[in-house]
Amino acid sequence: MFSHKLRPEVLETLKTLGEKAKEKADSTRAHSGRMLLGIKDFMPELIGGSADLTGSNCTDLKEPSFQVANRSGRYIHFGVREHAMIAMANGLYHFGCMRPFCATFLNFVTYGWGAVRLAALSKCGVLVVATHDSIELGQDGPTHQPIEVLALCRATPNLIAIRPADGTEVAGAYAVWLRDELKRVTVLSLCRSSVPVLQGSSFDGVIKGAYVLSDFENNGKKKVVIAGSGSEVHFCVEAKKLLTNNWDVRLVSMPCWTLFDEQPAEYRNQVLCLSERRQGKVLTAYVEAASPFGWEKYFDVHVGLPTFGGSAPAKALYEFFGFSPANIAKRIEEFQAPF
Repeated sequence: MFSHKLRPEVLETLKTLGEKAKEKADSTRAHSGRMLLGIKDFMPELIGGSADLTGSNCTDLKEPSFQVANRSGRYIHFGVREHAMIAMANGLYHFGCMRPFCATFLNFVTYGWGAVRLAALSKCGVLVVATHDSIELGQDGPTHQPIEVLALCRATPNLIAIRPADGTEVAGAYAVWLRDELKRVTVLSLCRSSVPVLQGSSFDGVIKGAYVLSDFENNGKKKVVIAGSGSEVHFCVEAKKLLTNNWDVRLVSMPCWTLFDEQPAEYRNQVLCLSERRQGKVLTAYVEAASPFGWEKYFDVHVGLPTFGGSAPAKALYEFFGFSPANIAKRIEEFQAPF
């Protein structure tokens, strides 16, 4: 345990749970909770808790809590103290025989950002479970909607931000955290509401940061690559159906920009058609309910959130801000000038 070596049963369990996740739609936070429960018996070193959001974060280990009278407890009730929570997780990791996780809403990760940054700086491989990761947390309004947080995480050295689109990708994200030999912080960005099971989703694809969900038909039509992450990927799937009369569409799930950036140039070019994009032969689009800062590196069409969110039911907010299959298709159709 002191070396943080991983037992083979852990990865086997994650792969099994990833396959089982294909049986029904659910929120990625709920899938995450199942991963924690699935691996805990093979990881006595697993310890963690939530900043007073256990039910919302789905992080209950069904274990006795750590208390003054019970120092063997594995679940820690940190209270509403995000900075202290993450700082304590850092200390547990550096002690050497524990794999700590902590949990809050994605927007509240910034309340503990000093500790997150120090974890990245000091090569502290903690897991931050960050739920309620978009404007779907509607009625609580823009104070709870993490528009800029993903961009901040992606810009931070030695930090991996992963935003899985379904249960299979959640399992892959846990594998990334546990197998990462660079001792990086992992921020797991998870949605509140149920998302569909994705045809073609891949456990191993998460490790590469992005991968093809469904490919071109090579039918002679104009080509577009539509990529996305998390709870917006299923909008991309539906948008493809609206575009098939005029476009040949490749769908890409891109749960982790950092891991994708680390892939060989050949793989990155293969997935996003970067050479063809530079030649004006392929259009690329990215969909995510977050700030589009930095997306121009790979994408032409940005369906993102350059503003703060709003207060309304999730469905109304998605429609208002343009996160719908119809608007994604419209934005791509309107970007025909280079062709």
